[in-house]
Amino acid sequence: MAIDDLSPGVAAWLESKGYSKPERVSGGRNNRVFKVRGQGEPAALKIYYRGSEDTRDRFAAERAFYEIVAKRDVAAPQLLDCDQQLGVSLLSWIEGEPVGESIGDKEIGAVAGFLAGVNEPVPAEEVPFTASEACFTTAEHFQLLERRIAKLQKAASQAPILAHFLDAKLAPFVVRVRRSLATNSKAEFRSMERRHIVSPGDFGLHNAMRGADGTIMFFDFEYSGWDDPVKTVADIFLQPEKPVDWKLLPGLCAELRAWPDLHDRVRAWLPFFAAKWAVILLGPAANDAAERRRFAGEETDGGAIEQQIAKAGSVMERAGEFLG
Repeated sequence: MAIDDLSPGVAAWLESKGYSKPERVSGGRNNRVFKVRGQGEPAALKIYYRGSEDTRDRFAAERAFYEIVAKRDVAAPQLLDCDQQLGVSLLSWIEGEPVGESIGDKEIGAVAGFLAGVNEPVPAEEVPFTASEACFTTAEHFQLLERRIAKLQKAASQAPILAHFLDAKLAPFVVRVRRSLATNSKAEFRSMERRHIVSPGDFGLHNAMRGADGTIMFFDFEYSGWDDPVKTVADIFLQPEKPVDWKLLPGLCAELRAWPDLHDRVRAWLPFFAAKWAVILLGPAANDAAERRRFAGEETDGGAIEQQIAKAGSVMERAGEFLG
C-alpha cells in the first residue's frame, strides 16, 4: 500500500516521524493497522475508529494503558508516538506468530503474569477511565445486556432466523442466569471487600503474539480501564476466537492472589458473560457495529448471521454447565 492511500493528514504525520511504505496488516474490528518502515526497526501504525454512535475514546484509553505499561515490566509493545487530533498511534512492531490452538499452563501463566504485573499498586489518577462496559452491580450488568438485546430485536424484525434465536434460545437462557445470580450471595462485587482490576479490556490470547524466544506479547488495549476482575477472567475463557479450557480456570485464579474468592465468583458469572458474548457475536446485525467493521475493512454477507447464530448458541451451551 502506498502512503498516498492514507488520509493526507495521517500520511504527512507519518512522514514527519520518519516512516513510510505502509503495509496493511490484520487489525482489530474497530481499527486499521499498518506495518510501516523507517531507518530503524519497523513500527505499527494504528488508526482508531471514531463514529457518531461510538462514544468510547479508544485512542485515549489505549494511550493511558500504554503509559502504565511503560512503567512496568510486562510483555507489551511500546508506544512510540501518537497524535490525538488524528487519532493515530505508532507502536513498536511485534515480530512473532499468533498463539496456536494448544493453550496450556505456559500460556495461562503468561496471562496471569501480565495481569499481575500491570496491577502492581496503581494510583487512581494513572487510570482515568473505567473499562468499556464496566459494571459493578448485578443490576448494571443486566441493564447493559438488555440494551444490547433491544438493538438486536430491532434488527430481528427483518431477520426471522435471528428473531427465533432471541426468543427461543437467548431469552430463556438469560432468565436462568438471572435466577442463578439472584440466589448467589457472593456474586455481587460490593458484597465483600472487592478490589478493582486495571483491565486491558479486550484481553486474551487472541490479542497476543508468540516471539521466537517463546515470550508471549499482548496488545490491543482500546477498551482498557478499571473493571471487576471477574469480567476480565471470564472473557479470557469465553473469547470465541481463542476459547480456553475450563480446567485451566482454577490455576489462573490461584495465580491472581490479589483478588480473593475470584474462582467462585467467576464460576457464578460465566453464564452471564456467555449470554453477553452471544449478543456480541450477533452484533454485526446492529448498524453501529456494521459501520465499525466497514471502517476496519471487514466485509459481511447475508449468510454471516447464520454463522454468528451458531457461534452464539455454542458459547451459551459451553457455559451452561455452570448454571447447575
